Amino acid sequence: NTAGGDENSDNFTFTVSDGEGGEIAATSFDITVNQPAPPPPPPPGVINGTDGDDNLDGTPDGDIINGLEGNDNISGLGGRDILRGNEGNDRIEGNLGNDRLIGGDDDDTLIGGIGNDDIRGQNGDDSLIGGRGSDIIIGGNGADILEGRPGRDRLNGGPGSDTMTGGASRDLFIFNTNAEFSTDIGIDTIVDFTPGQDLILLDRRTFTALTAIENGITVSEFEVVTTDADAATSDALITYNSTTGGLFYNQNGSATGFGNGSQFALLENTPALEAADFRVR
Repeated sequence: NTAGGDENSDNFTFTVSDGEGGEIAATSFDITVNQPAPPPPPPPGVINGTDGDDNLDGTPDGDIINGLEGNDNISGLGGRDILRGNEGNDRIEGNLGNDRLIGGDDDDTLIGGIGNDDIRGQNGDDSLIGGRGSDIIIGGNGADILEGRPGRDRLNGGPGSDTMTGGASRDLFIFNTNAEFSTDIGIDTIVDFTPGQDLILLDRRTFTALTAIENGITVSEFEVVTTDADAATSDALITYNSTTGGLFYNQNGSATGFGNGSQFALLENTPALEAADFRVR
């Protein structure tokens, strides 16, 4: 017989009757079985997991590792790696090199390591840690924990109530949902904002009432208050309660309430914010 490109011989004995008393006997015959060829192996540098829980290690070179399903442990080692967890509660470590880490679905832990890494949690409640280097860290959907650690990092929690810690050096905290502001986007906590060093970036696709200028926001669009009630009736569009650390988008200005806005951040260390601590793009 022939199967999947391999040829083998099998011996059988059978008898065929012609219906009139005659018989024909034979002891061998050929059977051809057509089976699809197996899928080609992944190209060099690509490592794929399975439907189960995998331990996947890269090489000193740049690898692409896909965890696929299951709760996977993925380690990139050296080189410029692309590491994807896909489904399951995965742990991904970039280690050395400028890596791209993507969690996928479920609750993942992503650790960049040494290098300028791009770390994205996507869905689920993720823990995203940059490490040493200037990292881009984006939470995605869910209540995520973002830590920049040493280096000039860019942190964006995305939808959901996230906790962001910049760490040492000058960090940028980004508020952008790629959609107009909604009161259900959550309240992000910034743990360690340092005025004059760190910056808060407000995207006009989300904060549509703001005016974009080169440095800071216009003085008339920002005010420091001491109560949430004052934050809701201020003429300013961005109001900051210096007592609690609450940061608000006061979309309708001095009218009652916040209009289509609400509180969107809590600065845990209640720093003395000024208009110059913001950027609008």
